[in-house]
Amino acid sequence: MSEGTSVSRSRGQQLREILKRDGITQIPAVHDAFSARVAQETGFEAVYLGGGVTVAIGYHCVPDMTMISTRDVVEIGRIIMRAIDIPLIVDFDDGGGNPLQVRHAVQLAEAAGIAGIQIEDTDFSHPKHLPPDELGNLMQFGDNHHLSREAAVQRIRAAVEARRDPGTVIIARTDGALISKEESLVRMKLLADAGADVIAPTHFPFEDLEEAVEACGRPVMMVPVRVGSTTGEEHEQARRAGVKALLEATPVSYAIYRAVIDTLAELKETGAVAADHKDTLTTVQRYIRYPQWGELARRYAD
Repeated sequence: MSEGTSVSRSRGQQLREILKRDGITQIPAVHDAFSARVAQETGFEAVYLGGGVTVAIGYHCVPDMTMISTRDVVEIGRIIMRAIDIPLIVDFDDGGGNPLQVRHAVQLAEAAGIAGIQIEDTDFSHPKHLPPDELGNLMQFGDNHHLSREAAVQRIRAAVEARRDPGTVIIARTDGALISKEESLVRMKLLADAGADVIAPTHFPFEDLEEAVEACGRPVMMVPVRVGSTTGEEHEQARRAGVKALLEATPVSYAIYRAVIDTLAELKETGAVAADHKDTLTTVQRYIRYPQWGELARRYAD
């Protein structure tokens, strides 16, 4: 738990309560403990840690091509959890591989206080994504991208059975829409029947989301397939369909990357950075609770 706050419910139980409510909840992906704290104090009720966009790129400087492990993600998740009181959902990609590895990953996540665990039906025995033909394009997907339906179900069954905290939320992601909308609908139903608490159908058309919600009978979490947030039209389509959560997976990390690139380029090219960050410093100090820590320091010094 974060400094000076007490919570009686597990983070998973908090997340379940959010997903049971009427309406739709927007969940931003965060980059680190600081951005998670900002998200909480801005009013977001849950946050997300992405494996590829954030952990692979930001912490290991490698592409989203199966080079990070579940332990890598848990390590960052544990640090984030110490800064916030709201639930954290973590992208566990394939959960480590086979059902036994998925089981172990779930228990590592619970020990770190992670509320939601997302596991996908991607075959990680091959590189997850093929590089695009040109930089700046979205990744490509090969014929070997998907697990069989049976293998995808086994992973979710293992995740559900591994839970020690009944509040922990198991989120099943399917990329089945890359094969066809019909395949995605079949997989959603199978993953729901396997015990998944939430279904995340990526690449599924927003205009057909009512079919997705009806097919799985579980809360649905959607993510836009673009390097940006959900559009107003997509948000409205999701709301009308009864989607419970909108995951904004990319804006925060890519805003940070852009700021780093521009600031270092300016410093190198001109020898100085024009911006004066005094106001930012004041705001940062507030988010990290500098005054409260200062009061503690003074008390211990007396």
